[in-house]
Amino acid sequence: MSGGAWTYTYAIATDGTQTGNEKLSNGKPLNAGSYTVTATYEDSDNLGSKTVKFTITQKELTVDVAVNNKPYDGTNTATIASAALNGVITGDNVTLTNGTPTFSSAEAANDITINFTAFSTSGDDVGNYILTQPGGVTANITEVLTPVEDSPKTGDDSNTTLWLLLGGASLTILGGMAITERKRKKYKVVKK
Repeated sequence: MSGGAWTYTYAIATDGTQTGNEKLSNGKPLNAGSYTVTATYEDSDNLGSKTVKFTITQKELTVDVAVNNKPYDGTNTATIASAALNGVITGDNVTLTNGTPTFSSAEAANDITINFTAFSTSGDDVGNYILTQPGGVTANITEVLTPVEDSPKTGDDSNTTLWLLLGGASLTILGGMAITERKRKKYKVVKK
């Protein structure tokens, strides 16, 4: 069999496993999908061939995302600080559309888990990739100082403005003054 030559002929698979993303360029597979290759050997005495099926799998993409910390505002809304798509081959057209982040808790705390609606990708080459959704992202909600005043004066009550630390599970008056439930009802949040 010396002096013979191998030739290889590629085709898109036709057994129902194809995705529709398959494409041949110059007779060779270009995109992710299902294909066949027929290897043929020929010399002066022999001619034989074998066809096998193979798959080019989609490349995984990941997202590096960071979320802004925020002061306590009673809501779980969050904003994305930065988001970058990783894994796209140079020259391919794939763009990222960000999901919407929310804090898993509206209370002030550090390292709060961030939940996202789904990120998505688009572009001419998106069929060659599969996007892994981001996870393990955290951010902080910091406590804030809000002014609190006495209700209108009655008797000997003072009208001193205090500062209330909001965002925790309990209300804390700065300066060490304890507030009982009875006294707490006298105070109101002053909107800025």
